[in-house]
Amino acid sequence: MFPNTPLNGSVIMGLGETLLNGTPLDIYMSNGYLVLKIKDKDDLILLVDPETGIVRDIAT
Repeated sequence: MFPNTPLNGSVIMGLGETLLNGTPLDIYMSNGYLVLKIKDKDDLILLVDPETGIVRDIAT
């Protein structure tokens, strides 16, 4: 499913792989956005605007 690990160039694939490997994700609301990120790491972040459905990914 993840042939070119570690991240396959995608925040969503990186978060998906991390979740499938058993690492917990932090999921919380901040300034009206749903934030999904790897617990204790800030390099892969997914922001979801629940009003518009727009999803933004941030890789630092």
